[in-house]
Formats: sequence, structure tokens, C-alpha cells
Amino acid sequence: MVSIKEVLAKVSAGKTVEDASKELNMREPTLRAMIDFMVEKGYLGEFEGGAGCAGCSLRGKCKVPLPGEQRFKMYVLTGQGREYLHLG
Repeated sequence: MVSIKEVLAKVSAGKTVEDASKELNMREPTLRAMIDFMVEKGYLGEFEGGAGCAGCSLRGKCKVPLPGEQRFKMYVLTGQGREYLHLG
């Protein structure tokens, strides 16, 4: 079974949900459910974006392909998440 620390480590490393699910050998919907739980418990922060890159603070740094008006979510460790991983 995949642990919270393993998922937090993948998020901390900047992995996409798709890549993390492959590396952790788990189904993407299962990983998304774990991530949603970690957002709810305060280990992760969630940011939604879309409608192009022009107004995004990550413009030029992000590797998310955005054809048209596609929406996406990004996750970052909160202070609580960093503390859980002993990074804080």
C-alpha cells in the first residue's frame, strides 16, 4: 500500500498525477482520491488554472500543456506537508 509520505514526496518532486501514479504503481483515480484527502487534511495546497498561461505566475516554468481552454490542478506541499516529510 502506498503511504502518504510517498505521495507527498512525488508532489514535492513536481511529478504530475499521471507520472506519480505510474511510479507508485497505482491507479490514477486512487491517487487522486489520496491527494484530495491530503488537501482536505492540510498537507497539500491545491491551485486551479486554465484559460491560457498569460496570467499565471508559473508562466514559462510550468510543463503542463494547455490546448485551448483546458483546466488543470496543481498541488504544493503546505507547511504541514513539509513538516510531515521532515522538510520544514
